Amino acid sequence: MTNLSAFIAQAHKHGYAAAQPDNATEQAGTILTYERGPWRYRDSYTGSSAFVGHEVVSHESDPVWGMSYYGDLTTVTVDRDKVYGFLRDALREATPARPYRGPEQLRGDDLSYRSTVDGNLDRFDGEEEIRTEGEIVYRGQFSGGRVE
Repeated sequence: MTNLSAFIAQAHKHGYAAAQPDNATEQAGTILTYERGPWRYRDSYTGSSAFVGHEVVSHESDPVWGMSYYGDLTTVTVDRDKVYGFLRDALREATPARPYRGPEQLRGDDLSYRSTVDGNLDRFDGEEEIRTEGEIVYRGQFSGGRVE
């Protein structure tokens, strides 16, 4: 599992967190991939302000792990690009000890990110949110685990 969690953390840093979004592409669906050695990551999502997607990690062509996710803005008055830019910052903070999405907490100038996870890499559920001035402006859910 150590190699898997390290690869997932690296994939998150090289996936959506590093992508330069194109709204037209995001609406039609986007696929991001990352490979290193025998490992392959595939992230497929659809949407922009509200989105749904799933990730699959394969080792030597065999799927071994996956995660589904949904997220959306909770208010129309927020700056979409700023919030999703901050979400990308949070996803770049993935670590092998916590590869699911972002860290437990991340603070920016006027935004804060929080993520909770129940379970472990084999089977988990989680939630994430971004707040500004105490108001939740983005909320996401994710779940996944081992694939056999």
